[in-house]
Amino acid sequence: MLARKSNFRPKNLEDLAGKTVGVETGTTAAEYLGKYVKEHKVNIKIKRYTSYVLAVQDLVNGRIDAVMLDVPVAKMFTKKYPVVIAFIVKTGEKYGSAIRKSDTELLNKLNQALKEIMNSPEWNKLVEKYFGS
Repeated sequence: MLARKSNFRPKNLEDLAGKTVGVETGTTAAEYLGKYVKEHKVNIKIKRYTSYVLAVQDLVNGRIDAVMLDVPVAKMFTKKYPVVIAFIVKTGEKYGSAIRKSDTELLNKLNQALKEIMNSPEWNKLVEKYFGS
């Protein structure tokens, strides 16, 4: 959960009662928060955005109180905007790619391609494109 550096700093979802939280439409964060609000009957206003960049801009500008998003994305935003990770919601989600155990050649090629792109100027362009400047 992202919050502004100089303002309200929630420690858990209950602290967001009466507050507005931004999420990106169609994400697991949007689904999780919506389900949490219904099940726990917590008065959290959920504002949906077409991208996290727009949600974080509204957070920085004081239009919303927090943004719920994945940790790797949140970390990127803390490097570019005056926001902090206020707390982490443990959802049990994992990231990865599935490759047949027997296909070590493909695995090695994918790992090499990831290393190459992440060490190239193109990587920074992709970060800027999806997370803003």
